Amino acid sequence: MVICCKDYLTNKHTIDIRTLDRDELLKRIDYIQSLYRTYRDLFLKTKQKIENHYLNKTNDYLSESHLLGQFSFLSQRLSRLREIIESFEIYSLLSKSRLGGFEQITSIYNKIQTEFLTFKFNLFDPNDTQFDLFYNQLNHTLCDIDQKLYQILDKDLHRILHSPSHHSFNALKLLARYENLHIKFFDSTEFLIDIIQWYEKEELEKVKIIYNQCRTTPTIERDHPPTIGRILWARRMYKRIRMAYVEFMKRV
Repeated sequence: MVICCKDYLTNKHTIDIRTLDRDELLKRIDYIQSLYRTYRDLFLKTKQKIENHYLNKTNDYLSESHLLGQFSFLSQRLSRLREIIESFEIYSLLSKSRLGGFEQITSIYNKIQTEFLTFKFNLFDPNDTQFDLFYNQLNHTLCDIDQKLYQILDKDLHRILHSPSHHSFNALKLLARYENLHIKFFDSTEFLIDIIQWYEKEELEKVKIIYNQCRTTPTIERDHPPTIGRILWARRMYKRIRMAYVEFMKRV
């Protein structure tokens, strides 16, 4: 069965599986892993029946590792291959993003993807550890990329919140653009809490101070009558705090 699976994956060893279309490769991986789970379930059920029937006899010949060891190994390797493929798909969005500061991250990602497509390994050989070494290296690299993402976002949010306008609304929009990248390990919770705290302690307080200082003599455009000018000024104050509030409520 393992030989048949290898033939199915590689078109009878005529292709490198890395050259397969992504969806086609994932489909083949799914079929093989589904087959492995079916075989394993049947084996365990059969083993249980035999053990119940022969209570006083040893059943060493029913060892799961002995009968399904190679199949289990192949399934584990394919799980890791799936992780690699899906990680590349997710992080490839970084190179397409219009967010600034990603040049170094994109370079790191492109380098390790090129390594994967060119280095030699035997996915089916338990004695070939090159694949596992690359898998561990990839996870380490992706953790580094995530750290750099956090640093870039933290810097950008700090710049926005400490700018003269320092609108929380703009910071929330930037955070949403990062979230839309759907990076596996990226957690926006910490940044969202920071923005909420800033909104509460800084932005609302500043609007309150401006309102109290200027409500009797607000800045009115020359072409507006005093009453209309006051109303428009009050609306601007309200809009300034409401825009971020609406974005916060969308996340509830």
